[in-house]
Amino acid sequence: MKVFFSYHADGAQWSQTPSLETVTLGQFGLADLLCTRLGCQRPSNSMGVRIAALRQAIDHVLNTLPQSTAAQWCADSFRVAPWAAASSILRLRDLLVEAGWDATEWLADKQKSGADELQRLTAVAEIEVAAKTLADKRVPQAGTDTVVSLYGYPDQLQTIVGLLQDISQSGMPWPLGIESIHVLHDRHLLPPTWLKILDLLSELGVTVSDGGTTASGTQNGCDTTGSDSGLHGGSSSAASKLLVVNTANEWDAAQATAAVIDSIASEHQPYLVLAGQSTKTLDYYLARRGLPQVGVGNSDSPAAIQQLITTFLAACVSPRHILDVVSLCNLPIADGRVLTAAPSGQLERVDAETAVGEQHLDETEIFDSAITASSSAAGDSNTAEADELWRKYYTDSIYLFPPKLRILITRTLANTPGFGGAAWNEALTLARTHYAQSPRADEYHELIDTFDRFFNTELVKPVDQAADPAAYTYPANDLIDRLSWLRKRVQRFVFANSQLFALLTAVDDLIAVLNSVGGDVSLSELNQIIGTLSSTLGRGGVAAQATEDGGYATDPATAASNTGTVIWWLAQSPPTSTPAVLRSVERKVLEERGLFATDGEFLQRLTHAARLAALQRASRIIAVTSDIYDLPHTSPDPLLTFLALANTPHPQHGDDILKPFTVHYSDLCAERNTVDTTPGQQDDPSSNLPAHNTKRWEALIDTTNWRKPEAQVFSSNVDAEQMSITPRGFVPNTKLSHSQMETIAKNPLEWLITKQLNVSRGSLRNLAHENTFIGTALHAIAEKLVVDQLYQPGEVVDKQTIERVFDTVIAEQLADYTHPDKTLSRNALRTAAVESLHSFFHDLAEMNMVITDVEEDFTMTLSDNDADYPHLQGLTLGGRIDVTIRTADGRPGVIDLKYSGSKTKIPNRVKAGALQTAIYKYALAEKHDTHNETIGTQDTGTTSKSATLDPVDIPSAFFGLKQNEWWSSSQEFPDTLTVEKTDREIIEAARNLVDYVATCFGHGVAPIAITGETSHNGRPVFSLSEKDNKPEYQATRQLLRLEGDFS
Repeated sequence: MKVFFSYHADGAQWSQTPSLETVTLGQFGLADLLCTRLGCQRPSNSMGVRIAALRQAIDHVLNTLPQSTAAQWCADSFRVAPWAAASSILRLRDLLVEAGWDATEWLADKQKSGADELQRLTAVAEIEVAAKTLADKRVPQAGTDTVVSLYGYPDQLQTIVGLLQDISQSGMPWPLGIESIHVLHDRHLLPPTWLKILDLLSELGVTVSDGGTTASGTQNGCDTTGSDSGLHGGSSSAASKLLVVNTANEWDAAQATAAVIDSIASEHQPYLVLAGQSTKTLDYYLARRGLPQVGVGNSDSPAAIQQLITTFLAACVSPRHILDVVSLCNLPIADGRVLTAAPSGQLERVDAETAVGEQHLDETEIFDSAITASSSAAGDSNTAEADELWRKYYTDSIYLFPPKLRILITRTLANTPGFGGAAWNEALTLARTHYAQSPRADEYHELIDTFDRFFNTELVKPVDQAADPAAYTYPANDLIDRLSWLRKRVQRFVFANSQLFALLTAVDDLIAVLNSVGGDVSLSELNQIIGTLSSTLGRGGVAAQATEDGGYATDPATAASNTGTVIWWLAQSPPTSTPAVLRSVERKVLEERGLFATDGEFLQRLTHAARLAALQRASRIIAVTSDIYDLPHTSPDPLLTFLALANTPHPQHGDDILKPFTVHYSDLCAERNTVDTTPGQQDDPSSNLPAHNTKRWEALIDTTNWRKPEAQVFSSNVDAEQMSITPRGFVPNTKLSHSQMETIAKNPLEWLITKQLNVSRGSLRNLAHENTFIGTALHAIAEKLVVDQLYQPGEVVDKQTIERVFDTVIAEQLADYTHPDKTLSRNALRTAAVESLHSFFHDLAEMNMVITDVEEDFTMTLSDNDADYPHLQGLTLGGRIDVTIRTADGRPGVIDLKYSGSKTKIPNRVKAGALQTAIYKYALAEKHDTHNETIGTQDTGTTSKSATLDPVDIPSAFFGLKQNEWWSSSQEFPDTLTVEKTDREIIEAARNLVDYVATCFGHGVAPIAITGETSHNGRPVFSLSEKDNKPEYQATRQLLRLEGDFS
C-alpha cells in the first residue's frame, strides 16, 4: 500500500483514478491504519465522554486529596464550572501525552513537580494518575454503571511508538503492508511524535519521502508534483495555475462557479469543489444546468448543531421562554435542496415531512415515484413530457415537527404568547384536524401529543432552583429521555440528507456524556457540554450527488487527493489564530526533557503548510470570491496570497500580489453578452469577442465547449404568481372592522393586498410590541372576572381575587413573565394591574353602572341599498365590544379598555372623533333595536322601526389600564372631553372613506393620501390625525396602476 500523508487530510475523497493500493490519509486515519496493522486497535471514547471521565477524576482528587497541588490549583474554578475546567485540563493533558510526557515520571521528579511555576503540570499529573487508578479499579461514573478511561488519540500515538520500538529492537519481521509513505508537506513541521513514528517505519523498511514528490513523481499515473499543467492540456503561464474570479455578490459567484463546473464537466476532466461555506445558492444554479450538486449546508455546521440541541432542551425545561419554542419550530435540522434536475421543466416544491422523512424514501425512490405519478396523469403517450416535467424536484428544509403544526403554533404564540390556554389548545386541535385525513394520521397525532407533552404539560422540572436560572440543575435521566426522542426523530430523516449524521453523532455523544455524568446537571454546564461536543465535530458529510469526475471537500487540507482542477467556492475567510496552551516556562522545562509539544504558532504553521501543499497538487485552482457575502468573510482567504506568491517569479515589495491573477465577473458577463445570437453563432461566445478579452475568457473556461448563455438554455424557474380581484366586486362579501377602517385610512394599498388578495407575512415574524401582549392579558383578566362570576353587579372585586386571576392568565397568555429573570417585571405588572382593575370596578360602582357583557360580538350594516353608495351595498361591520354596561337609568353603554404607553394618543383620538366607539354605539343601537333610522344616514322619518334611544345618547368611554384614567366625551364619565365631530359625522365620513377608496380602485388607481381635506361627492372622508399617520405609511402612498378594467 502507498500512503499519501498530510496533516488534517482526514476525510479526503478517494483518488479519481483506479487506486486500490493508494490512499490519502491524515493523522487520525494513519494512526488507525497503523493500530490495525500492529494489532493494538482499541475502543476510543468521544471527546465528551473523556471530559466526563476527567471530571470524575478531578472530583475524586478534590475529595480525597484536599491538600494536593491539583486541589489547590483548580478547586475554585472546578466548583464554579466543572465541565469547563475539565475540558481545559484535558486539552493540556492531551498535548502533553502526545509529546511523550508521563505523569508518573513527572511526579517522581520532586524538583520539577514542586516548582510553583510548574504547578499546572503537577496538577495535571495528579489528576492523570487518579483517572488511571479509577479506570484500573473499574470504578464506575457517579450514578451510573459506566467505567470510562481517558484513552484517546494521544495515547494511541504513544502505543504505536512503543510497539514500533519493540519490533525494531527485536529484529522480528512484522508485515505492516505499507510500501511507502509520502508526506505532502515538509515533514519536519510534523509533531515530534509523528517524526519518531516515521523514522521507526523507515527502519522497518517503509519508504518515507516528503516535499511533494515520490521516486516516480506520480500517483497511479497522476502528477503529484503540483506542476503547472496547462488549462487545456499544454503548458501555461503562472497565471493559469491560479485564477481568482471576483464577483459583486453571492448570486453572481454562484453563476460564475456553475459556469466553470459546467465547462470542466462537459470535458470529463477531474475536478474538486472546495466549499467551506454553504452551497445552497450554488446548488440552485447547478441544478438549473442539470449538474450534480455539492450539498454543503448551514444546518450541519458545529454552530448550527449546537444551536439546535440547545434550543430543543431550552424549550423542554422549566422555566422556558416563548422564543425558545418559536425558534425550535422554525429552526431547520437540514437544508432543503434540489434532488434531481434537468435543463428545463417546472420546480416542484415539496415538503420534506411527507416527501422524504415520513416515507423513508431515498432520493432515487422519490424521483421514481414522482415520474410514475406524473406519467400516469399525463398518459402513457406523454411519458417523455411527464418525465421532463418532474425533472426538477425541490424539498423544503427539514424540521422536527410537521409544517401545519409549526405554522399554527408560531402564529398562536405570536398573537397569544402563552402555553396551555385556549389559543394553544385551539392550535393543537386545528393541527389534528388538518392531519386527520392523512394515511399516517396516527403518527401525526402522536407527534402533536408529544409536542404538547414536551413543551407544555410535562416540562423537565429543576431539582434545585438557584438565584440564577442558568444555575438550575435538572435530572440527567429526564434530559436523556428528551434527547432519545430527538435522536429517534432525526434518524428518520438521515436517509434523506446525509448532513444529519453530524447532528445524530452530537446527540449520541451528549446522551453518552449525560450517562457518564449521572445525577443532576445544571443548565449552564449542559450548554458547555453541548458547545464542546459541537466544536469537536466536523461537518456532517457533503450531501453531494454522485458524479464520475467531480469531488467535494470542505477544508483545503482534504483536497490532498485531487490532482485535477480545484474550484474554490467563496474562497474568503478571516485569518485565524491558534492560541498556545503551554506557557513559555512550561515549554522550556519540557524541551529540556526532550519533549516538544505542537500547539499555538507551531500548530498553525503545520495547518497552513498542509492546506497549501494540498492545493498545490492541483493542476489549476479557480477561486471565486464575492464582495458582499458575510461580514467576517469579506476578504480573500490568506492561502490565495501564498498561492499567488508561489506562482510569481519575482515579487516586488508593495505589489498587489493577487491582482495579476484576478478577473472580474462583471467584465466576463459583458463579454458574454456581446455574443452574436444569429443562427450558427450562439454556440461559440468567443466569435465576436475582442482578442484581448478572449484570452481573459479562456483563462476561465474553454470557450470551444462553452454552452449557450443561460437565458437561452434554461426555462424560467418559477413564474410569478398573478392575483386579481373582480372589478367593483371586492367589498360586498367583506366584513370590515374599525381596525380595517383605520388601515384603509392609513394605507389603502396595504388593505387591498392583505385583506383582498390575502398576501400576508410568513408565520415567522417579529413578535408584537410587549404592550400589545400585556393589554391582551389584562383584557383576558377582566373578562375572566366577569365570566367566572367573580364580579357581582354593583360590587367591587377585591384585590386578592384579581391577583389570583392574574397569575392564572399570565401563565397562559404572557408566559415569559413567569420566567425567574422576569420576576421584577412580573411583580411590577401585577401591582399595576391589580390597582388599575380594582379602580375600574370601583369607579363603575361609584357611577352606578353595572357590566352586562364582555367581548360582546356585533354585526351591523353600513348601508342599505343606497344608490349614492353602490360599493357599500351588503357591506357589514363587525367586531367585539370589550365591555357593555347599563347605566343607572337603564341605558346601554360601551367601554373599551386600552393599554398604551402614550398619555395623549387616546385623548387626542377622542377629541378628534373616535371611529371605534362611534361604531360600537351605532352597533349597540341597532342590536338593541333602539334607533329609528338606517345606521349612518340622516333621519328621513321613513323607517318603521320604533325608537327608544338615539345612538348619540349611548355613553361611551376608553379606560386606560396603564394610566388608570377615563377618556370620554360622555357626561356620564368623569373628566369629559370636548369633541370636534359628532358620532353621526364620524360614521358618515367612514362611509365616504370606503366608497371613495372603492371608487379609486374601480378606476385602477390607489389613493396617494387621505387627509382631513379629502372629500367624495362633496362630502368629507374620514381620516386619522397626523400623529396616527406614521411615516412608514406615507412612504408607501404612491400612485399604483392596477391591471384590468375596474371602471
